[in-house]
Parts: sequence; structure tokens; C-alpha cells
Amino acid sequence: MPSYYLYNFVLILESVRKLHGHLLTPKEEHLLRTFEGMGEGAKRLYIRLFQRKGPWFRTATLSYPEIDVLDATLELQRLGFCETLEGVHDRDITPDLLNTLSKYQLQAVLRAAQGTFLASLGAGMRVADIINAITGTAYTQQTLDGRSVLSKVVERELRSAAPRAEAALPTVAPSGDRPRFCAIRLSRPSRDLFKRMQRLFFLNDTQDMTLLLLVGMDKVKYPAYACPHIDIHAWKSPT
Repeated sequence: MPSYYLYNFVLILESVRKLHGHLLTPKEEHLLRTFEGMGEGAKRLYIRLFQRKGPWFRTATLSYPEIDVLDATLELQRLGFCETLEGVHDRDITPDLLNTLSKYQLQAVLRAAQGTFLASLGAGMRVADIINAITGTAYTQQTLDGRSVLSKVVERELRSAAPRAEAALPTVAPSGDRPRFCAIRLSRPSRDLFKRMQRLFFLNDTQDMTLLLLVGMDKVKYPAYACPHIDIHAWKSPT
């Protein structure tokens, strides 16, 4: 069971609290205590996502052998460390969310946005251009539940990769049809706090936990400095 990333993350938090604890606000201290008290699975999932690009992550693609993703997600949500997207509405269709989809999936969304069944639509476009075309389209066709066809297509594509994984992620208080999370993201207060603590640990913006991992795997080695012994009592100035 991999534990290197959990150990390294805790090492960063403990070191920064010891050396720079006076820089933390009471709210940040509360967040740290809450994180320390949560289950190991929730900690592991949070750290896994913290090291990824984000901000949104499709639940259909979250699979870690050492983590029960369902339990961890529910605990993170309950403690305010992540936000979940249970159903997609027009206001949710942002570049950040669309960037979690493949180009093939984005083409399907673009067809829905432009009301066409032309399979080749978007084939010669870059991903960024397809996303711009989707978000820039005023598409108002509604379904019976009041949502647009576009929002339903986006939700379908978010869930499409691994139905079994999605079905394992109900909401905290599921209704009769057990709605499911289709995407989650880390809460901004917690993410901002841990990014700041990471900067305080490395004292720059360029290094992160990857460095600690590479050192632990002997992929990066610090130089071995040879310090010759000098008898300062016998040393004489050349002048």
C-alpha cells in the first residue's frame, strides 16, 4: 500500500507548523486540525487530488487501490474539503469542467451545443477551440426537467468512462433514484492553505512534493560534500 505521498505531505505540514506556525490564522489552524483528525482514506484521496492539475476531477476516472473512493469522498465533502457536482446545469459548463473530457467527448458536446448530428463536427479543431465554441454557443433547448439538452450531454459524457465507479458514488443523502456525483473538486480554502504551506516549506513556487518523492526513490540525489579537516591553530595567513 503506497504511503510515501501521505508521509511527505504530513512532513510538510508538521515542518511548516513548527517553523512558521505564527503565520497561520485561527481558521487555517482549524482546517489543519480537521485534516489531521480525518480518516486515512480521506487524507490519501485529498493528497492524490491535490497533486493533480484539476480543479475538477471526474469520479469515473478516480481509482486508487489503497483508497475507498466512495467513503473518502463522502468524508471530504462532510468536512468541507471538497465540493461535488451531482448534476450538470448550464452554469456549471465552464472551461475547467470541460477540460476533464477527451476530444472525442467534447465533439459530442459540441454537436449538442450546435444542434447537429454531424459526426465530423470539431474533428479538425484544437481542444481549446472546441471548448470555446461550446461555451460561446447560446443553446436554449430545454428538456422536461427544465435543464438544457447541452447540460445533459455534458453530464452523460462526464459519467461515461466507468459506469461502475460512478454508481458507487451516491450523494450524502441519496433520494430514491440515488443520484451520483459526476465530478468533484477540492475546496478553495483548503487548497489555498496547503499550497501556501508547500511554498513555505520549499521557500519557492517551483518545487513541490514531487521532489521529496524523487529523493526517496533515489532518482534525485543531493551532492556529497567533502569537507577537509583543517587545523585552525596551525593555519597561517598567506600574507
